[in-house]
Amino acid sequence: MSMTDRASKASRWRLRPAILLAALITVASLGIAGWYVAKTSKPIGNTEPYRAAHGVVPGRVNELRVKGVLLRFPASYRVEPQTADEIVHGQADSVSLDVDMSHLLPVSESRPAGNPRVWIELGANFYEDPQRNWAQLASRNWKSIHERPDLGMREFTATEEFSGWGDIAYAGSDPRWRTPKGGPIIFNCVGLRGEAPSQCHTGYQDPRGPYIRYHIYSELLPHLRQVHAEVVRLVDSFIVG
Repeated sequence: MSMTDRASKASRWRLRPAILLAALITVASLGIAGWYVAKTSKPIGNTEPYRAAHGVVPGRVNELRVKGVLLRFPASYRVEPQTADEIVHGQADSVSLDVDMSHLLPVSESRPAGNPRVWIELGANFYEDPQRNWAQLASRNWKSIHERPDLGMREFTATEEFSGWGDIAYAGSDPRWRTPKGGPIIFNCVGLRGEAPSQCHTGYQDPRGPYIRYHIYSELLPHLRQVHAEVVRLVDSFIVG
């Protein structure tokens, strides 16, 4: 073996430990990075791991603290917690659930009760401003305002020629039909112009802190007042401290 061959072989042997060390460092770095991602990344929303991270277990009584208020949900409700930043067990920024209110609809052989849902969110990122809401009803250039005795409310139709939220609004004229802060209960609705709204939403500030908002669909439109009373009753039953 020539001197050149021996020098080349020795050089390769000197490089092998360095290559091995670099490989070990790379593997260790990848392992640490994977562990960090696993520890710091949040599960995907509306999944079982996401609920579990909040302490929510389907089929059991669940408690969550939202906006400083303790909520307790019976096992029959499937709740969906939402948190924008780091998840803390037993807490959430807001929580939502679907509630079956088909019992408000008349049942007949020609028209079954169906399964109309009301989507309720507790702790929504809103804050009720009664003065602004009263001003919306009083000063907006509505195309028409007329009484709806069948709903026990007034119907407000916007002047804009588009179909969007607030194109049609319903608000009660009864002075007793108010939010806890004294504001009007306004159902902002959406649907095709000239047709009944497809869905509506409204909200109010609970005296204990959380903002409550909910959506209803067309089947329940004739029962707006009853739905609101049911939502208020449910929310009161959920808040325990």
